[in-house]
Amino acid sequence: MFSRTRIVLCSAVVAGLLAAPQAYATNGYFVPGYGMKNLALGGAVTADPQDAYATTANPAGEAFVPDQVTIGAWLFSPHRQAAMNGSSGLVTTNANTEGRSGATLFLIPEMAFSYQVNNRVGIGMAVVANGGMSTRYNYDFFNLITGRPTNQALGVNLAQLLILPTISYKVTPTVAIGVAPIFGVQSFRAYGMGSFASSTFSSAPKHVTNQGSAWAYGVGVRTGILARFLDNRLAVGASWASKVYMTKFDKYRGLFAGGGGFDVPSNFSAGIAITPIKPVTVSFDVQRILYGQIPSIANPGPGLGQPFTNHMLGSPNGFGFGWQDMTVYKLGVTYRYSDHWTFRAGYNYGKSPIPDNQLLFNLLAPGLVERHYSIGASYSPSPTTQWTVAYMYVPRKTEICTAPGCTTFFTGTKGQFIGAQMWQYTLGLDFAYKF
Repeated sequence: MFSRTRIVLCSAVVAGLLAAPQAYATNGYFVPGYGMKNLALGGAVTADPQDAYATTANPAGEAFVPDQVTIGAWLFSPHRQAAMNGSSGLVTTNANTEGRSGATLFLIPEMAFSYQVNNRVGIGMAVVANGGMSTRYNYDFFNLITGRPTNQALGVNLAQLLILPTISYKVTPTVAIGVAPIFGVQSFRAYGMGSFASSTFSSAPKHVTNQGSAWAYGVGVRTGILARFLDNRLAVGASWASKVYMTKFDKYRGLFAGGGGFDVPSNFSAGIAITPIKPVTVSFDVQRILYGQIPSIANPGPGLGQPFTNHMLGSPNGFGFGWQDMTVYKLGVTYRYSDHWTFRAGYNYGKSPIPDNQLLFNLLAPGLVERHYSIGASYSPSPTTQWTVAYMYVPRKTEICTAPGCTTFFTGTKGQFIGAQMWQYTLGLDFAYKF
């Protein structure tokens, strides 16, 4: 047990170091599902735990997962475009590349393990990249608005890593509860935003942009319950995660509201899983993500006529991204074809948390996609080993705002058009060893 634990902990450290620089955006900036099985099901696993990543959706699920170590990685390819001042071609066609983000490919590793101590108590841990936003434009922010080219790039990179050690307890053979402390690490970097680095716009103008990578650390908790009925043909589950209270990005205290605050929002979910015939399970989840409780994310942004006097960047009421709370619906189907092969498919939908009239600041990182389609398969060459592959396609989503609601504060009669769009591809593979 000692050597096994040492291997798992070393794997967690390596996965954490590799995952930290990565960033992406799906349900706002949350991932539909962690691990390839969960991703293939669109994240509909609150009542249908698949593997050691169960704790990321519902810590109680760890009680029903076999002993295993799972390590994987996925390639994530987001595509973002932005347009202003009537240049709608940047949004409606692929002809013009000047408004596209050049950050289009990321490798994201993750790992998890689970171990049943006895017939009631289980333990586990997951190390996952929660989400983030990363863009790189060939314009600085002011010139993106006015349309004048520059040699200075514009972009941001937000990455969040979560570590969830877990303990689960079977109250009865079919009912379990679980709890997982959440340890968070996040990094942020912004560049090319010099247009805002003045006392006109920021409460700390020297800490708006080009400060290198800033790091923050925090803690929260996730709890859950899972119950199975009718000889495991019906299962229901629920889970709640607190806000992850992070230290502040001091290097960017002149950008984010509250002097650099950027906590991870609370979220909760409920799910049901039904097995109408033995090889097939259908699962459905509803998740609520409370972006509105994080001022730097939820505070309204500029462009609607509000003066900076009352909304200085970095102040408690400072301009933000204007995101709203988000409800996500997840549907998954599992088909156990044989002892060696299992197939999965999923659908995930969540209305964009970004109102059209908040697009201006969100051109930096337009996390506005809504529909996610996923498929996957697992192959078990032996009782102790298993390979799982998953693919997710996120179709193009476009948001457009026109005058008068989108007139910018910089250019007066210009900025009568603001548009952004995003689409994504994801392909991942993981390996599980069961012991």
